[in-house]
Amino acid sequence: MSATSNNPYIGLRPFDVDESLLFFGRNNQTLELLQRLHQHHFVSVVGSSGSGKSSLIRAGLIPSLKAGYLMEDSDQWLIVIMKPGRSPLYNLAEAILSQIPEKNNAVSIEALVQEIMEVGSEVIVHLMQQIQKDTNINFFLLVDQFEELFRFAAEQKDVSRQDEAIEFVNSILELAKQQTVPFFVVITMRSDFIGDCSLFYGLPEAMNESQYLVPRLNRVQLKTVIEGPAKLFGGKLDASLTSRILNDLGKVKDELPLLQHALMRLWDYETKVHQDDNLGLDDYLGIGGLEKALCIHADEALIGMSDRELFITKRMFQSLTAIDSNGRKIRRPVLLSQLKELTGATSEELEHIIDCFIKEGRSFLIISVLGDSTDKIIDISHESFIRQWDKLGSWVDEEGESAAYYLQLVEALRLYQLKKKDLLAGSELQLMLDWRNRFKPIAVWANRYKNGFVESLAYLEASEQEQLRLIGIEKARKKKQSYLIYSIMGLLFAMCLAAVIATTILNGKNEEIRTALMKSKKIIQSFFFYDDKFAIAYNENKFYFINKEGESVDKLGQWDEAEQFDNKTGFAKVQIDRKDFLLDTNGAKYKVAYNLTDVDTSLEALDLSGQMQSELTLNPKKLTNLKVLIISNNNLTSLPIALTQLPNLTDLYADGNRLSFIPKEIGNVRHLHVRP
Repeated sequence: MSATSNNPYIGLRPFDVDESLLFFGRNNQTLELLQRLHQHHFVSVVGSSGSGKSSLIRAGLIPSLKAGYLMEDSDQWLIVIMKPGRSPLYNLAEAILSQIPEKNNAVSIEALVQEIMEVGSEVIVHLMQQIQKDTNINFFLLVDQFEELFRFAAEQKDVSRQDEAIEFVNSILELAKQQTVPFFVVITMRSDFIGDCSLFYGLPEAMNESQYLVPRLNRVQLKTVIEGPAKLFGGKLDASLTSRILNDLGKVKDELPLLQHALMRLWDYETKVHQDDNLGLDDYLGIGGLEKALCIHADEALIGMSDRELFITKRMFQSLTAIDSNGRKIRRPVLLSQLKELTGATSEELEHIIDCFIKEGRSFLIISVLGDSTDKIIDISHESFIRQWDKLGSWVDEEGESAAYYLQLVEALRLYQLKKKDLLAGSELQLMLDWRNRFKPIAVWANRYKNGFVESLAYLEASEQEQLRLIGIEKARKKKQSYLIYSIMGLLFAMCLAAVIATTILNGKNEEIRTALMKSKKIIQSFFFYDDKFAIAYNENKFYFINKEGESVDKLGQWDEAEQFDNKTGFAKVQIDRKDFLLDTNGAKYKVAYNLTDVDTSLEALDLSGQMQSELTLNPKKLTNLKVLIISNNNLTSLPIALTQLPNLTDLYADGNRLSFIPKEIGNVRHLHVRP
């Protein structure tokens, strides 16, 4: 029985070999495995994540082997348990030699690895024969979490390291086939990795012969899982509690890990808080039930952490997880020394935080010794923790987003070096700059995904400088153009105003203008009415608006700069305190930008007209308040699908393009102008 005998439930981690008395509900499955192993010396135990594969072998099959249920003439076993991890052959050699005290050292392990690479599995068979001389012993190898081998093979860039994965698979298959010594091999693997087995010759064939798909427990078996350990420890469960838990199990994923964790929390809550010697619904609700117990327990580990510790915790868990090429959230064991680089923390800081996720029955992290090194391997105890802790799930998504941006930048650099792409510009550049400023990537992080971080950042910075140079040129051009226009306007106003006003008043040809002039209290240098509503007036270096009564329209305000209302869009461009706005004839104003580099979430209007763009990339997250989009007179052939993700967009002007595709989902736009 486990050393933690104060609680009969193990929590999130798998059962261990010495916990078979606490392992309920799997008797039939254990017998089926024994039969399969009797027929085939190689068995692959396959199931979904959280189906209890590791526990079935460790606390079900292995104790049965030791009890003599497989070999009639011998109950002596040398049990070797390993995971492929970061070095499958080294871990295999280390696991085997750990059972031989006189050879359990780093020199012997390295020597055995080298012999396996040169000779193959025969060296292991020879070693087993030496052990068998003195005793009639059988050999059993468990390769737990076999899917780690696929990640190892995918991450290796050195050909010799890739060969190590192949040699490992060949070795375990040969050990199971040879008949010199009784050697049995079992691997456990997540079912969603079955397709990856085709990477290794002979592995799919071996699995087809003896694969065991772990079935789900039925209601009766689950009942024994819930009640059996408690009864063994003299505890009592209300029948209503058992029924409630069984019903809740049908509503969650990762049911077995969540069940064990919730039961562990339930027992602790009853013995430490409630203390009425009866496990009931009150205890169950007190821990948050099956769906929330793990989240609450994990969140409690964060209580009392400083801002720095919270930052380190986030970076640590992002380093311990990954999203693979198939979109699966998986564990990624990391050395403690690497975690120090990735998080910027000291060993003491990391060990304190890691302990927060191990103590008090959490068991969310596992620490393993790395051979005879002083370094340690840190790993998440179960992948269900990634899926079930909401905060960790969001951290993993954020990590995946950052990695995707980095890989996109590396690819852009590759195309640039091949002269198939220019420097980044427009929205593509803005997205990359936002990524850099938000995530603040470092080389040790980036190179875990792909080498080339320094070169990629240099490419991004060169693109940024080029963009700033072009913006400076454009601003200077517009400023010079504005000065020229206003100078001409002022000259024309001075020359023509008197004649215009006099002619208008004396001839009486425009009664509305005459009336406005007579009633206005300001000296108006020039104006005309737009949309029969307002006129732009200019006086004493200020622009303002009047109505037909000659009164200043206060709600429109006074502006340092202003232009007449545009005949197509109905907007006037105005500026005050160096900030740009669009003004409509109803007096509403919209904060506006004229290029994608100035985009932020406060923006209400975006005018990209006349920029000759052939492709438009918008970031919906930065345009949540956008109401007006003007993309007229470009070279667009289609509208970006991102327009459908702008909840507040009401006015879209896209005339003067070559549009052939308009997303049908654009249904909220009030004014849609797409004339060619």
